[in-house]
Order: sequence, then structure tokens, then C-alpha cells
Amino acid sequence: MASHPHTTPPSPRRRPAGPATVDTRVEQLLASAAGAADSHTALEHLVTAAELEAKAKADADAERAAADPLVGKLVARAKTALDAGDRDRAEQLLAAAQTAADRDRFDALSIRGHAVPLAVIGLLWAGAAAGHMLPGSGPTIAGLYLTLAVVWWWAKGRRAVWADRPRRRRHATLTTAAGAGWLYWAAATGATGWHAAVLWIGGYLLAAPYWSGIHIPNPPAPAPPAPAPEASTAAPRLEVTEQGSNVMELWARWVACRGGPVEGSRLTHRERLDHGREAYTVLLVRGKQDRDGLDTRLRLIASAMGMSRKDLEFEDHPDGAHRARLIVTLNRDQAAATLLYPGPQACFDPDTGMTYWGVWPDGQLMPWEAFHPDRGVFSGVILGASRSGKSRLIEQLCLTWMATGMVTVWMIDPQNGSSLPTLAQHADWPAIGTDKGRAGTLLRAVDIVGKSRTKLNGSVGRLVHPISRRAPALMVVIDECHMVFDPKIVGSVEAAHNIAIAERAARAYSKAGIGLVLASQNTDQSVFGNSEALRMNAWNLNGIIMRLPSNIAGNLVAGFNGDAKKLPPFGYAYRLGSGARDISGRSFDAEPVLEEHYATVPTLELEAAVRYQLRKQLGDTYDNRHNAAEDAAADMAAEFLDGEDLDPEFLAAVAEDDPAVAARLQELTARRPHWTPTPVQTAIPAPVTRMTPTGVTLRPATWISLTNPAPQPDTATETADETSDLLEAAAQSRRDVYQLITNTPAPFGDILDRSTYSKATVDRALNDLEFLGLIHQPHYGHYARTA
Repeated sequence: MASHPHTTPPSPRRRPAGPATVDTRVEQLLASAAGAADSHTALEHLVTAAELEAKAKADADAERAAADPLVGKLVARAKTALDAGDRDRAEQLLAAAQTAADRDRFDALSIRGHAVPLAVIGLLWAGAAAGHMLPGSGPTIAGLYLTLAVVWWWAKGRRAVWADRPRRRRHATLTTAAGAGWLYWAAATGATGWHAAVLWIGGYLLAAPYWSGIHIPNPPAPAPPAPAPEASTAAPRLEVTEQGSNVMELWARWVACRGGPVEGSRLTHRERLDHGREAYTVLLVRGKQDRDGLDTRLRLIASAMGMSRKDLEFEDHPDGAHRARLIVTLNRDQAAATLLYPGPQACFDPDTGMTYWGVWPDGQLMPWEAFHPDRGVFSGVILGASRSGKSRLIEQLCLTWMATGMVTVWMIDPQNGSSLPTLAQHADWPAIGTDKGRAGTLLRAVDIVGKSRTKLNGSVGRLVHPISRRAPALMVVIDECHMVFDPKIVGSVEAAHNIAIAERAARAYSKAGIGLVLASQNTDQSVFGNSEALRMNAWNLNGIIMRLPSNIAGNLVAGFNGDAKKLPPFGYAYRLGSGARDISGRSFDAEPVLEEHYATVPTLELEAAVRYQLRKQLGDTYDNRHNAAEDAAADMAAEFLDGEDLDPEFLAAVAEDDPAVAARLQELTARRPHWTPTPVQTAIPAPVTRMTPTGVTLRPATWISLTNPAPQPDTATETADETSDLLEAAAQSRRDVYQLITNTPAPFGDILDRSTYSKATVDRALNDLEFLGLIHQPHYGHYARTA
């Protein structure tokens, strides 16, 4: 059976068909068509002959194009542009290569455009020579030249491609004016000698810009052989296929198009990142667009590209505001992959004092400037809503700091230990809850440490406390700090006391080796107790903003341009302060390995000189600080049981529901069988008074000093006077509530029934009185005057 000439592949041993062979085969097919018995067979032979001839012509064109140096050079440039991510430039070069391949050799290397200025110079000389021979014809010839120049510009010059149109217009105007002037001058004085020299020199100078854009192409130099790829042991980069090749096309078609959100811009320098992301450089139109404008148009850009605005992030480019960097999330599942905490050693740089807690999309580590032996300890703020990952980030940071062997951690957890459970087991002093003045007592201890170290530094002429294992830095963590600063929760006296010490610690105790870490889910000034000094100093170097569903108050975070509402939960955050960027990153996931790493870190004590002052002023409260979490748990159990003994039947019923809770209640019952915890009392001195010359006694406002121990009264009269002074400085509600309390314990309900105030007011008054040490709770919920 005969093979079809178009579909039968050539034999490997058969020589390739040359032009003569193809022509012979075509002639045979045409002859067969002429002698065919029917029209159908004749048509098949004709079609086959036409296809064979077309294929031969295409092969010849391909061979000619491959041998053409101009085509080879354009194709090589197109490949270079494509490798650099400039797809538009590559398409333009390929189109030029196709045009060059379609022309013959002479057209591809034409010098016609290069010779145009020479022709103009020759015509000017000829016109001047003719004008000199015809006296009085100079103006006429110059006018004719101007007319021809205008016609040429309108017909061809304005559509030339050797330069942009404004530049071409300026060049054409200058050339026309210079040519007309020389023509008029030479027609009157002669076109030879130095007149001709002026023409040729000036003509060449004016033609230089034109020649710089019109080149006679040279054959490209042979490309050097590509080096052999080196064997690499590194993990291969993640290949992103979903939407990856479409981002630049989407931007060009819908964003940079005429009338688009960022008209005239371009995307270049595609960079593939880990975890399903890509980075691009945005080239903006200078003088019309800038980096800040991209943020305002983010919704329109995302809508034009058919993507979510959560998947697009812009940040500053080091080259200036006319460029920006775009991070695009292409695969959300890969972007949401967990970043496991690599361990304390990998997250701390001892040379710079930087702590690293997460990663930006391009792999750069996110820093926290915690402490440095030569510069002191620095404070910071973490804002994030519930389930944003704020508490786990705090425990991760503290783990990294404690593992250095140069940091001890004190912490306040107003949420009764449920927010930072792992840290509470390993911190040197955990203050759990907001009752009994525990938070205020710990902050008073912070004040003692700060003042003691400041005095010691001054006594030896030292600027910064030397951080070491024997004298570690003190990091004070206050989770949900707005609760510790809220008068409605801790009472107005303790709230003012807490705010004052926190402000002092952030402002003045950095060189004393003390740093504050404030964490909150609020978004207004209540985070800092409405203290501008605390806000300013706490935000100075370190800030982290995680997911926040509500808007951030305008004066809370200066210079923050991110959108915390679009952040996903569980660890995504913006970094503020030193080393900040406009894009968000993600914190490490340390929860699976927290217990394992915390079991190996040391719990350090402060230096002996500071411990002496703490024991002197706080006594057993400081010595028993390691049991503070257990004491708070026992108090919570007492509250849960209303001060009653643990009923075995009740315990058995609880064990059926939750064995862990039952075991914990039984353990706490064994530690405190009678539920009579010693109240935490803070010694408070009497306010200082002063008598004026007119006989008026001046007393301070509602301010209590908690930095020195109270003088012990010698008689009952002095005690009564001191109590009277404290009550006089307090609010009327506290004085009235104090009158309702006797030495006999009274339940809260009885006090509320006998008062004329609301439940919230009575509760705040009792908290203030208990913090002042004027009353205590012999049993939970029962109040009596302090003996």
C-alpha cells in the first residue's frame, strides 16, 4: 500500500529532501492530478502538492532566519528579557525578529535610514549653490526648504520610532531652523570653503541624536557555552503553578491598562518565594504615581485582578517612591502552613541582642530588640484580638529570653492564669488575677528593683546595668494590660499606682535592666491607662500588631499604615519600630515544643543587693513569689467553693465530669484545708501635709506612695489618725463603705444592702480599701477591718 507523501515520516537512512527533490515530487503530483481518473483523486494530489510546496517554503524561511545574524540577536535579547521577567519586552523583540525574518537580507541590514542625514546635508549644499548662482533667490529657496521640512514632519517624522515624540519634535525644529539659516546665509555668500565646513560639521552634530537611535545591526558574537550546573544539596525552591504565570498578564491587562487603577505601571523582576507566594517590582509612572497611592487603590487593584486584597501586599522599594514591591499569595493552603519554632538558639543573636520570633514572606526574620549589654533593656507592645496568637507569641519570646541565661521574667496574667499557663509555671514571679492587689504588689517590686539599680549605677559611675547571669535583665510581662490599668477592675487607687510604675519603668528603667512587654486586645488609649508617656516609650523600639477586627485609634500607633483587620488569625502580624516593614509576616508556632524547651531553661534570681531591698520592703511576699501561682489557684478554688470544705460526694461528681478539675481541687484542698489565705497587703505611708502661713493645711491629691515601707505606729491614736488621713484623701464612696465594715466579718451582700451605692461602686470601694490594707477577707466574700 502506497504511503501518503505528507504523513509518511522520512526514513533515518534516507537523505533529507532538498529543493530539487521537492520540486520533482511536486511535478509528479501535478502530473498525477492531471491524469487522475476522477476529480476526487485529482483534488487529493493537488492538495498534497500544495502542502508539500508550502512546507518546503517554510523550511527554507526557517533556515534563512536561523542564519540571519539580526534575527539571532533579537531572539537572544528576547530570551534575556524573558528570563528577567520582562514579558512585554520579550514579546516586542520576538515581533521584531519575525519582521526581520520575513524580509530579505538586504532589507534586514538596510543602511537607508542611516544615510538620511547625509542626503539632507547634500540637498542643503546643492540648494545654497543654486541660490548663489541666482542672485536674490536665497529667501525663496529657504522658504521652499521650510515647506518641505513641515511636509516631511507631517508625513513621516511625527510617526518615527527612533525617539519619543517630544524629543523628535524638538530635534526636527532645531534641525529645520539651523538648515534654513545656513541656506539663506550660504545662498548670499557662497556654499564653498568654510561655509561648507560649517554645514558638514553642524550637520553631523545635529544628526548624532538621530543616529543614536538608528543602528546598522551587527552579527551577534557567538555566545559562550553555558557552565555545567553545580550539584546543590539545598532544598529546591517551591514551584508555584497556580496563577503564577498570570499575575503579570493580569496586571498589564486590568491594572496598568488605559483607565486602570495604576495606568501605565509595569510589573517586573518576578521572584518566587516559599509557602505559595511570589514577589514583583512595580514600576510606577514618575511624577504621577507613588508608593503611597498603591495602598489607597488596593481594593481596586485586587478587584481588577480578580483576587482578594488579603492576597496582595505592597511595601517600600529601596530605589525610591517611584517603585514598590508587591507580595502576592497564590496558594493560601501553602501560605498557612505552620512555621515550627526552631529553638531558642536559632532565635537569638548575642552580638546584636535581637530576638527573632517570625518570618516575613520573603524569608527575612522578624526581630524584637530585647536587650543589649551596652544599651540596656527595651520595652514593647503586642496588640491582638482573641485567637490572634498573642499569648503564644509572648510565651515564645520569654522562652527565647530565658534560654539565654541572662533574663528573668516576672509576669501578670489578669485572666486568672488561663492566658499564659506555661509561662506561669516557669516565671520567677507569676502574679495571677487582679484581686488582693497582686498586680500592684509585683509592680511595686519592679519599682524597688528599678530604683535600687539606678542608685547602684550612679554610685559606681555606670550608665547601664551590666546584664549577666548573676545580675540578669528583668522582663516584666503584663498580659491584657488594660485590665491592670482599669479603675473599674482594680480600683482607682491601685490603677493609678500601676500606671505610674509602668510609666516609670518604660521611661527610666531601661538602663536599670528592666523591660516591659505590654499585651492587650484593646485598640484605644486604655491599653496604656491613658498615659501618653507610657504609650510613647513602650512603642519606641518594639511593636507587634496582630489580627484586630476593630479600627485602631488614630493616635495609638504613629506611622502604622497596615490593615490589621485583613490579617488571618493564629500568628500573622505586622512588625513596628526598629526594622519595621509595610508587609505582614507570621510568627513561629512554638506551642508543640513549649514544655520541652521550658523544661531546660534556668529560672534566675536577681542580684543579692536588689534581693536585700525586696526582702526588706516586701518580706514574705517576695520570698514566696515562686508559690504565687499556687496561692492564686487556691484562692480561686476557695471562691469556687464559697469558703466551704470540700464535700467528698461533690468531689466524686466533679470527677465524673472532669477528672483533672477534681484532682486539682483535691490538691488545693490539701494545701489550704481551711481556705484562709493571708491577704496580700501593701504598706502605705501617711500622706505628707504642710501648714501654710495663713493656717491652711495642704494635703496631696488622691496619690499614694508605694515605694517605701510605712512607719509602724507607736500607739492606737497614731493608727487612727493615719487611717483618717487615708480615708480623707479617698473618695466619699470609700469612706461610706468603710463605715459599714466592722471587726466582725460581714458578707458582701449585707454591705451592699446597707449601702446607698450600686454594686459596681461598692465592689470598687472594697477593692480600694483592701489594697490600702484597711480591710481584709478572713473568708472569701467576707470583709472585716484590719486589726
